[in-house]
Amino acid sequence: MRNVLPALGLLFCVCGWANETRLTFTMRSAVDCPILIAETAPSKDYGFQKVIIRNDARRAISAINLRVVLINGSGDEEMLDAAGIALQIEPGERKTIDLGLARIEQLKEIAAKAGLTWIRAVLYAERVYFADGSHWDEHPSRDPK
Repeated sequence: MRNVLPALGLLFCVCGWANETRLTFTMRSAVDCPILIAETAPSKDYGFQKVIIRNDARRAISAINLRVVLINGSGDEEMLDAAGIALQIEPGERKTIDLGLARIEQLKEIAAKAGLTWIRAVLYAERVYFADGSHWDEHPSRDPK
């Protein structure tokens, strides 16, 4: 009986851990994207609290649209969050941006409602505006004419 109690305690602990929702925060970038999301930092409230952006283009950038999508275990994507940020970044320059995207409690609620044990939030640049008035779009075919 003495050996059964520790084993039951370990089993309960492992089962409790297995029921926790795993949250993963990552980024992606199109090959021709003029910016690089060089680094992200979470906070206790947000998966993407701070982001370091580097301008890889040969032109100055005046604004960016960032988007966060959720990817569940079966690979389905769902839009979660977005931000439009006005900023000036010269070619080759890096800037740290305080974002506050992908609220962790919201992600846990979404996962619980859907019965998911794993969910991934992916940050990417949807559109980049240049100081000369032109822009880069991740989905150029979606541009309004």
